[in-house]
Amino acid sequence: MIATSPPLVLIHGIGLDRTIWDGMLPALEADRQVVSYDLPGHGVAPDPLVEPTLRAFA
Repeated sequence: MIATSPPLVLIHGIGLDRTIWDGMLPALEADRQVVSYDLPGHGVAPDPLVEPTLRAFA
């Protein structure tokens, strides 16, 4: 099935990673393209090059 709805971007909370969405992906991907990623320093993403701040994450 080709997705006709706008893409859905999933961003995890601080201290988590994109695997938090794994259980929901099958249902969400049924009718739309889903994009999820790890924030810097989380999951498989490399550590940030500078000291992270809440402003940088925002």
